[in-house]
Amino acid sequence: MTDCSIRIYGAAALASLLASTAVAQTAPPAPLPAGYAGRDPVRSEWPVQVRQSLGQVAPQDPATLPRSRAPLSKPVAKPAPGGPALTQRSPGLWTVAGWRLAEAPDVKADGATVSRAGYDAKSWYVATVPGTVLTTLVDRGVYPDPAFGLNNMAIPERLARQDYWYRTEIDVPAGTLGQHLELNFKGVNYAAEIWLNGARLGTMKGAFIRGRFDVTGKFAPGRNVIAVKVSPPPHPGIAHEGR
Repeated sequence: MTDCSIRIYGAAALASLLASTAVAQTAPPAPLPAGYAGRDPVRSEWPVQVRQSLGQVAPQDPATLPRSRAPLSKPVAKPAPGGPALTQRSPGLWTVAGWRLAEAPDVKADGATVSRAGYDAKSWYVATVPGTVLTTLVDRGVYPDPAFGLNNMAIPERLARQDYWYRTEIDVPAGTLGQHLELNFKGVNYAAEIWLNGARLGTMKGAFIRGRFDVTGKFAPGRNVIAVKVSPPPHPGIAHEGR
């Protein structure tokens, strides 16, 4: 614990704070510089974050955003990763690759459908794994590198407030089908639903949490499909929800 102070805010002070914030929110927004992400319609969802910054109830006013005389960089796509979707690392251990990524609001099918062979995911992004969703979107040339200059201002807020689907198809070696098998995830942030061949295996929840699922007898001969629906924290930006 680093904070040894106690600070109490009365109801009147909090009401005054909310009232002044509401007035600020109704003011006409300042115009954004060219290339900056537009203001996403999420202001009404931002709670009073008393555990982090008291009164933080809305995105930063555009008039106070950092600006530069240099234009934002253009997105640059990197070569998509290739190679087999299943690679043996050592006896009895394989790495699953070949992942594709899609924004969940654009996917109309449910998990049972997405996680079956024959589902068309060719339009999905070739995913960079390990990596975040933003890593994939930057690598595929959707957004510029946010680590350079003010390029992070081109990243829309909605990316942190929606679900995503990851999906891959693998051919499990025939000799392993009768053995005890586990599907291991080294880290997912923040929550995830795991699907295999149309069936829901289970869930994971927690910042970069690891997961292990018993899939003995659940792989089929030939082509198998793994799908993972990843969800963000309920309130992005609140520190205690990111643990």
